[in-house]
Amino acid sequence: MGITSKLLLINSLICAAFIVIIMVVFFSFRHVENVLTTSFSLETHRIIENSNITRELIRILSDMNLILNTFYENDDVLAIKGPHLSHEVEVLLASSGDNEMNRSLRRFKEHLEKILDLCERVNRIRRKIETLHEKFESTLISLDHIVAERLVELIVQGEATLDLEQLSRMIGGWRESFIRMKLQLVRLGLDHFLEDEKNHNHPVLTLADDLQLRLRTLTASEPAISEHGKALIQLLNAYKVSILIFHQRAKSLGELLEKNRHEKEGLLLMMENADRRILKKTEDATEVLTDLIDTSMGINLFIFLSILPMVLLGGMTAYSIKKPIGKVIETIRRLSKGDLPEVIQEEYKGEFEQVKEYLNLLIRATDNVTQIAEDIVGGNTVILVQERSVNDRLMQALNRMIQRVDSIIQETKRIIQSVGKGRMDVRGNADAFEGGWQELVSGINDLIDALSREVSTSAALNQEMALARDIQTCLLPPSVTTVHPEFEIAAGMLPADEVGGDFYDITRDSDGHLRLAIGDVSGHGVTPGLIMMMAQTVHACVIRNVDSDTRDAVIKVNHILYDNVHERLKETHFMTFNALKYLGDGRFQHAGAHLRIILYRRESGACELIRTRGVYLNFKKDISKSIKNSYFQLAEKDIMVLYTDGLTEAQNSQGELLDIGRFVKIIETHARHDLSLVGMKERIMADVLTWCNHKREDDMTLVIVKRKGGEDG
Repeated sequence: MGITSKLLLINSLICAAFIVIIMVVFFSFRHVENVLTTSFSLETHRIIENSNITRELIRILSDMNLILNTFYENDDVLAIKGPHLSHEVEVLLASSGDNEMNRSLRRFKEHLEKILDLCERVNRIRRKIETLHEKFESTLISLDHIVAERLVELIVQGEATLDLEQLSRMIGGWRESFIRMKLQLVRLGLDHFLEDEKNHNHPVLTLADDLQLRLRTLTASEPAISEHGKALIQLLNAYKVSILIFHQRAKSLGELLEKNRHEKEGLLLMMENADRRILKKTEDATEVLTDLIDTSMGINLFIFLSILPMVLLGGMTAYSIKKPIGKVIETIRRLSKGDLPEVIQEEYKGEFEQVKEYLNLLIRATDNVTQIAEDIVGGNTVILVQERSVNDRLMQALNRMIQRVDSIIQETKRIIQSVGKGRMDVRGNADAFEGGWQELVSGINDLIDALSREVSTSAALNQEMALARDIQTCLLPPSVTTVHPEFEIAAGMLPADEVGGDFYDITRDSDGHLRLAIGDVSGHGVTPGLIMMMAQTVHACVIRNVDSDTRDAVIKVNHILYDNVHERLKETHFMTFNALKYLGDGRFQHAGAHLRIILYRRESGACELIRTRGVYLNFKKDISKSIKNSYFQLAEKDIMVLYTDGLTEAQNSQGELLDIGRFVKIIETHARHDLSLVGMKERIMADVLTWCNHKREDDMTLVIVKRKGGEDG
């Protein structure tokens, strides 16, 4: 018997058994239908209604919990979900036919509306508190601006700024306290406000009271500052009142939620009682239905025993085709997952033998394709695939793929070898390919173009930067000079990777006076280096051609520098600058704004810091009102140190600055050992470089001047 005949017999037996079963089930269902229409029809409506109400009520309670958990700081939740929740309760009221249930739902709806209203009021007072936050912060910022502007005016006028500097630091402390107060309010949320405010000290109010006390010092300040202080105190008063209102509303919300919890429990208990009543009636009807089902099962058992021989005959027929079908299915399953099976060796009869032969052909073809793919992965692109017929599209496509891969590999190899030999003019023939292969060759060509441009640009830029650094260092005086018989002088600069703006000068003016100058242009790059060269040139011209003190020299240098940088270069880089003039007998005159001058006193063995006063160069055109001459004196064997911030702001691996304190200790350590001035300079530089692990982020300039003693002269 063939496969078709066997399948036809199985299907006939199954159809016969299926028809018998349908007839039995039909008559059984007729009996069950009578019970369902008589015993269950009366309770069906109530079961469905109670189930729907319970389901909707649970969903409403879930939505209500979601709103209560997310409404705080989220006005959209109340605005969108609140009305929708009230509407759902209204719909539930309209669908319920139970009077007791309706009364409970109405009470629940009233509580729900009160809760939603109180939630909206809680958010409203929260928004008011946020508005007070913004007003307080903006007022504090305005006060900070006023103090900063006043500080600038006093600095320009050369007046004392100690009180305003202290007030500026206090404003920073007030701002920090205010930020802590805001963060405390955000951290507490609603939780703290649900408790009785009389039983606990409120942390936000405690911070507000402390800040208000500290703000009272503003009322005794200048009128503009005093007005801002009063405004800040008024805002804090309003803030504390709003916090108390917020506390009261949150507490009321907690009490109302507790009442609503009891209402929800009553509703759920009522639904539970209704379910019990319906369950009792359903159980009674179930007993009747069970008796009918038992009778039907007996009849079904008899029918089953009658059709069992037909089922056994169909099973035996199915078993005769189970093994070959299973083998075919297993082979196809393994092929579909890429698991290459072995060739089928079993012998079958009829149509199964033809199926086996076709499957074996498919297995051998798949194995052949797999071997070809592995050869290509291994780099073998000279494979010739044997085509099984003129219509074998798979093997034809494999041959074309192998040829295309081989050609793209050869083209890429040619390009890479040419570039490796330094030929940046070689490009691949992208027009010989199409699709993704063309994009690959074009991408390699674009990469070579970009690499060629980058190499050219980088080489030109490195040459320009090297030239700029050479010009910068060539303009500086020699590291050791004997420009004046009373002094031993050593100086030097370690440039950073980029062109910087450090400057120093050691020379004599037209009258033979020793002149020193040091400065630093803000920023890095070619422009600051150019400004430094301008300053060096202008300073040299002024002191050698014009009889001037240090104040006049600084004013003239600034005037010319301002015209060149602002009017011609259109740049705003400023420059620290300090000029010194030796007057004789150890006395020095100095003017300009730079880092403090360090004086090592031989007699005490400690350093003294001399403050420089004035404004930076290129800050404004006329600085004559802000520049004054100042004086100090070097005793015999005393040492003066001039430097730039590349030394004091050197950072260690933890990001910590060297700062002026550590720098002074380094100077004192080496000054006490009576080293040569060159040796002292080298050791100071070495200590700073050790601190920053030899990583220079800025130019490091150091000028050391020692007044000789009597025996040295």
